Amino acid sequence: MFPKSITTKLKLTDLILSATGRNLVFLYRKADHIDPEAGYSSGNTGNGIEQSTLPSTRSYGLNLRLSF
Repeated sequence: MFPKSITTKLKLTDLILSATGRNLVFLYRKADHIDPEAGYSSGNTGNGIEQSTLPSTRSYGLNLRLSF
């Protein structure tokens, strides 16, 4: 949220800016083809293993909310 001094100058009641991201960084990666969000089966043995799947994508987002 921005201070009231900025929102009143712009004749707004509220101004919110936020950023989002997914899969930005692997904190520890010792082995290749391991992704915590991937899975090739519904059982306990296939979680986290990438097999015949596309790699997870990195995504960024920016949100701006204005209230008049």
